[in-house]
Amino acid sequence: MKPPSPHTPQHHTTPSAQATQSDKAQRFQALHAAGSGFIIPNPWDPGSARLLASLGFQALATTSAGFAFSRGLPDGEVPRDWMMQHLAELYASTHLPISADLLNGFGPQPSDVARCIIDAAQQGVVGGSLARAALSALVRAATELRDQGTTGYNQSAMRGAELNTLFSAPDVV
Repeated sequence: MKPPSPHTPQHHTTPSAQATQSDKAQRFQALHAAGSGFIIPNPWDPGSARLLASLGFQALATTSAGFAFSRGLPDGEVPRDWMMQHLAELYASTHLPISADLLNGFGPQPSDVARCIIDAAQQGVVGGSLARAALSALVRAATELRDQGTTGYNQSAMRGAELNTLFSAPDVV
């Protein structure tokens, strides 16, 4: 399936032109570090993203269900390429940082999940969430990488603090 092409007027300067992905990532990290909590609403298209930004929200998080329903599909049935285009459109529509609902990472293997995260970041996303199964796949891969230097399957599990330590290590790519 090919995603529908949205019409974007050529004379319009997108709000994201005013903020780089790095700027958005720093703002998103600062929101989390502030310790006071924040509300992060869910746009389902560029228009709702602009509306939520105009209401004063400081960040946005995509909704897989909202996007799927706006395309006449059930949640979880949006093709990967549609989701990536959707993320790029949302990024271009607002100056706010965007966290993405990446479902199950669009595949059962750790490499599928890793590719999904990389591709989402390339669309401008600065944060994300994964279904438990996808996170488990990444934890297995990270554990194996840490323990054996490979990316095969490993049954061991890691706590969140261990995972954070592993990914903050300078020798992990």
